[in-house]
Amino acid sequence: MTKHLNTLSIKGEDILEFCSQSENDFAAKVAAIKKKNLELLNKTPNLSANFIAFEIQNIAYDELRDYAFYYFFKRNKTAFSNEKNLPEYRAPEGFMPEGFFNLQFDNDELYRNSTSYRQLSTITLGRAFNIKRSKNEVNISCLDSVFDRIKIDGLKNDMALQFSRSLLRNKETREAKAYYDYFINHSDISKETKERIKDFYEKADVKPQKLASHTNVLKKGDMSPKFVNYKTPNDLTMSLDDLKGKYVYIDIWATWCGPCKQEIPFLKAVEKKYHNKNIEFVSISVDERYAHNTWKNMVREKDLTGIQLFADNAFKSKFIQDYGVRSIPRFILIGPEGNIVDANAPRPSDPKLIELFDTLDI
Repeated sequence: MTKHLNTLSIKGEDILEFCSQSENDFAAKVAAIKKKNLELLNKTPNLSANFIAFEIQNIAYDELRDYAFYYFFKRNKTAFSNEKNLPEYRAPEGFMPEGFFNLQFDNDELYRNSTSYRQLSTITLGRAFNIKRSKNEVNISCLDSVFDRIKIDGLKNDMALQFSRSLLRNKETREAKAYYDYFINHSDISKETKERIKDFYEKADVKPQKLASHTNVLKKGDMSPKFVNYKTPNDLTMSLDDLKGKYVYIDIWATWCGPCKQEIPFLKAVEKKYHNKNIEFVSISVDERYAHNTWKNMVREKDLTGIQLFADNAFKSKFIQDYGVRSIPRFILIGPEGNIVDANAPRPSDPKLIELFDTLDI
């Protein structure tokens, strides 16, 4: 059962706007979308009872997914803010849908057939873990709390891959080794998934100490390192010098990176807001070469906008190492003359990015 009605949802370009609204305005928008989708379902002829029941359930998970976006947008905004003593976001009583904080990830059929249920599952589990964990510390208990909630084999394996991609990048650290042992020894993770995790871990040979030396010397106003002849999905080439005269906002990401993909709707929204302005949005994939086709397919399937490029040697690419990129997503802002405006710019989901753009002649 994979075919659904062409229902409405909060589109990618609208997510940033609606997550920045008050709780009441956001709730009204989501309620209006749900009402229209139920009306569409009722007006569509010749639907089977099973299909109708499934679509009602799917529409309910559409609503929960949108609330998850909103809730974790607010939580991330406070958890990763540079402001000291900023209180953690807490949703007003009665705002979040009933059962949101006690979601059950146990419906295999829904996970296989409902996009909104899959998104809700990965968003909720992934964001909850990222907010709870502390950087440079081993948080096995946090991982356990996530996997204990999952009763779907496919979801367990998907989350294991998502987490391992972000946690095992620098295998020389003790944190990476501890996480690797956790995934490899976990009884509920499939043999195939463990082989992929092992392959990734063995290839994760970026040395933090080499990268750190570059980040110490890159500061605002310096001339930016340059990428040269990076490939587009159409096998054309582009270099940073081709964009001289405009601001360049660079997103360094990869197809396997869950947090990177969660930024895509926000990036699309920012791109739309600054369309035809004096700025180019460039996304550089640091996928390994064997994943080149995976990258091209994702660019097409997710209708990724802006300038899409593929780094010449993944994390070992000179441009990536010159900027000391150790984790992704990473965002960089470069000025019209090729000077660094911010070597670690705010994410698209962070309202501070728009505040930064507003201070510039874009």
